[in-house]
Amino acid sequence: MPMANVEHEYVFFRQAAFKEYLEAKKNTLIENPIQQRVNIFVILCEILCGQTASGDPSRQSFREYATVTLMEHFRDIDIKQTTPQQSADVVEALSRVLSNDNNVCAIFEEAIARLGRTWVEFDLYGTFRTDTMYGRWERANTLLVWAKKLHYHEEEELSPRARGWVEASIKAPQTMLETLGRGHLENWAQAVTVQDATVPHNLAIRALLTVRGKVALINSKF
Repeated sequence: MPMANVEHEYVFFRQAAFKEYLEAKKNTLIENPIQQRVNIFVILCEILCGQTASGDPSRQSFREYATVTLMEHFRDIDIKQTTPQQSADVVEALSRVLSNDNNVCAIFEEAIARLGRTWVEFDLYGTFRTDTMYGRWERANTLLVWAKKLHYHEEEELSPRARGWVEASIKAPQTMLETLGRGHLENWAQAVTVQDATVPHNLAIRALLTVRGKVALINSKF
């Protein structure tokens, strides 16, 4: 049953059995569900990070959808069922986002601002819990397991950026969001009005909550 929400359309299933059938490995409608999930995630990352992502009004709805649902689609991919090549494709796409390729931070900020939210509830940053020292990294394992798998399968070819992300994430998982946090800081510093500065400032704080000492530095300059 399609349901309109702003400019997007989402699909909800009245019958759970039909959804399970579509997700099953052996249904005839989706030949390879895992590969299709990987493909969707890669496409969403391209929508966010592609060189034509900025300044194209026709892509605004796609960027908003990608921003809001990126981690949902990411979690739909069962790492245990992916081949080494599929895992490499996921890590390549993920590393683009987490390395702020083509200033993806600005795309996040634009999408969240257009949604008209007065608070920042961003699923990618929400992956990292900050309520306890232990819990701070506990949910980061959602991303870390992919880095560890590609570290194990060193024979899989990765770009220097993706290989660097794998090594850095294993060495210091608490810094996974630091590059994005810095990107939001740069955008915040370039904002002209308080309204323009609010979203990048809040996203910077949320991203850098996982990096010790960074939030205090931001607030001291705000």
